[in-house]
Amino acid sequence: MERQTHRHERINLREQRGLGGDRGLRCDRAGVERHLYGRRSHPNHRQPCPPRSHLDLQLHRRLRHRPQRCQQEVVGNYVHDNGLYPTACGYVHGIYFLDVGGIAYNNLSFRNAGWDIHLWHGASHLVITSNTLFNNLHGAIVVGNDIAGADYCVVNNNIDYNNARGIFEEGTTGTHNVYRNNLVCQNPPADISLQNGLSATGTVSADPLFVNCTGDSSGDYPLRSNSPAIDGGTNDRTPTKDYAGTARPQGSAWDIGAFEYVFSSASAVARGR
Repeated sequence: MERQTHRHERINLREQRGLGGDRGLRCDRAGVERHLYGRRSHPNHRQPCPPRSHLDLQLHRRLRHRPQRCQQEVVGNYVHDNGLYPTACGYVHGIYFLDVGGIAYNNLSFRNAGWDIHLWHGASHLVITSNTLFNNLHGAIVVGNDIAGADYCVVNNNIDYNNARGIFEEGTTGTHNVYRNNLVCQNPPADISLQNGLSATGTVSADPLFVNCTGDSSGDYPLRSNSPAIDGGTNDRTPTKDYAGTARPQGSAWDIGAFEYVFSSASAVARGR
């Protein structure tokens, strides 16, 4: 069921069963806002690599024809196993932004055949923050554009672990993109690869130390008490709650990733709090 008002749309986030083809949730009305909250994806792995993009959460408008900004929000979603994993496919992604304006935060995304979070075509002016991304076969985050240039994008406080690549810029990108306080580890051939002389700041290069890292949906991906992601984040563009609804920050600074660590009295003493 949908409720639509002028230049704004919200959808009821039903579970969508992946059957192959080009079947995603899309924002394809000029000037319409699309909000995706708390969606738990159903694995889409029944078809081979398609000749065009297929993904679980796809957001776009016809920017080539109607260049108006659309606010897109992808918040608190659990996205995994899209595509014929473990076979890589450059057209099957977890979360896909194709247009100007939006934010993705507090998402867990893993074991997708393409990129975890993919910015392309008309993507720019986007905020990608506080997501936990791992085991994706093309990479964690790509910032790119083949229309006018991906610029004024902010990529902060993300955990990018054990992907085919980490955080990459590709295609046409601008000089105003910002990359701060991301935890990157085990993303060959590079954890971070940027263009136009840009460099990332506050990067943490270490195992995130999840509670139970199985690499699939049987695992548990909050942080252990000795995780280097704890207090490792920035407060810039960071949500006030985490994936589980816990207030941020719990410690002296924001944690990196979708989960904020909650200190017990014992762990606080151990860490000198």
